[in-house]
Amino acid sequence: MNAAPAVRGFILLPVLVTLALVAVLAFLVNRDSGMSMSMAARGLDADAARYAAEAGLSQINNATQRLNCAGYTNLSAVSFGSARISASVAPNSGTPVTLSSSATTASGAAASLTRANVVVHQTTPYVLTLQPGANGLDTYIDSVKQTFNYGADTTIYLKGGGKDNGLMKFDLAAIPSGALIQSAQLGVYTTNASSGPSDSLTLYRVTRQWSEGSGSGSATADGATWNATDGTLAWSTAGGDYDASTGVSTAFAGTVGWSNFDLAALVSDWAAGTVPNYGMLLVPSAGVVNATISSSDNATVAQRPVLTVTFLPPCGWTPPLSSQTLAPTADSGLDRTHPTTKYGAATWLLINESSGQRGVFRFDTSTIPAGTPLASATLRLYIGGLFARSGGSMNLEVHALGSDWTESIVTWNKRTAVSNWTTAGGDYQSAAAGTLVLPASFNGGWIEFKITALAQAWVDGVSPNNGVIVLETSPDWFLAASREAGASTAPQLVLDY
Repeated sequence: MNAAPAVRGFILLPVLVTLALVAVLAFLVNRDSGMSMSMAARGLDADAARYAAEAGLSQINNATQRLNCAGYTNLSAVSFGSARISASVAPNSGTPVTLSSSATTASGAAASLTRANVVVHQTTPYVLTLQPGANGLDTYIDSVKQTFNYGADTTIYLKGGGKDNGLMKFDLAAIPSGALIQSAQLGVYTTNASSGPSDSLTLYRVTRQWSEGSGSGSATADGATWNATDGTLAWSTAGGDYDASTGVSTAFAGTVGWSNFDLAALVSDWAAGTVPNYGMLLVPSAGVVNATISSSDNATVAQRPVLTVTFLPPCGWTPPLSSQTLAPTADSGLDRTHPTTKYGAATWLLINESSGQRGVFRFDTSTIPAGTPLASATLRLYIGGLFARSGGSMNLEVHALGSDWTESIVTWNKRTAVSNWTTAGGDYQSAAAGTLVLPASFNGGWIEFKITALAQAWVDGVSPNNGVIVLETSPDWFLAASREAGASTAPQLVLDY
């Protein structure tokens, strides 16, 4: 009977131990939970500080990009939620720059970030229009004539269902490194389309190098074919290797005229060097039976493929000069000793003022849009020979003609079939538009006159373009090639703008 209390004691002891352990565990769990919560809070504060610092970088970058390359300023103690951020930019003009940002949260967490070599862009967009001539790269490849090249064809044939695909590539070297592409639009001109109302043309990024070739529907080994990239090296897949994820489509429903493609993403990748520029594969949908688009070899310049890219250039970049070399639309000689003789068809023109020989030349500058600022205008003449050498330096002048004239009619006395020169020998402005002094050692070849101001007046419509007259004021006789002498020596007007 006296043993029962002892048994109950032994039974209660494990219970007490268990309760004690539970209490200890509860204490430990609560302590760890508190520590975890504290650590989590500190982690959240650190993240908040970092996010605020990122926001500071974004703000200083946006502010810098709006200032057109000069006068960059720092940000000081700017509120971002409950945090405070400061940011700086160095240097304070040009590109690239280094951006720095620091942030502190209300609880005291701090973070600092730096971005180096950040490109700053000009705020005025530049529009680059690429519409190459016969030097453009485009062709088509034919599943029936699998070894034929069409690089010299004036059209690109397209047939759906895996029959005829096109290839096209533009040289993007004029886009400066670091440019921010805003838009890029490709236009192709359809000259014939036999397709359904729901058909389309899709452009894909080509993933292999290829060559245009010089064929015109012939089996040639120098350019792309259905089977090969250059007539020899096989495509991985016949018909062209391309990235199927890059397709850009437009409706192609039998309409003659322009079709346009948005290539901003693709041109951005090419310009940034993210992917190599191997051009595009043009793939018509199945319903396109027999379509043609103009190639870069097409005789109608306005219908050749055109890529228009608008971008923000990096600070300090200057646009490349465009250049046109104009052949004369008319030239002739005027001879005081033969005042009624016409020299409009002459191959060579004598220029010697003391004996009364002059040359007149006219170029069509209407291809330059009015208001285009010219960087330079250079009149070039090829001198095939000199006579009666004086042994000294030689002086030539170019003057603007004040009256119109007709190449087949003009003489020393007459300028058109019904009108004489006001002053025999040509009506011209007294002030020279350009002068040139040649050394006594000059024996022939190209000579050049800078006539930029005169050509600018022609382009702007300020002065009528009646051409120029060339005078030689020293005793030497010059023999200048006319346009009838052939393209290699014909007079030139080179316009840079």
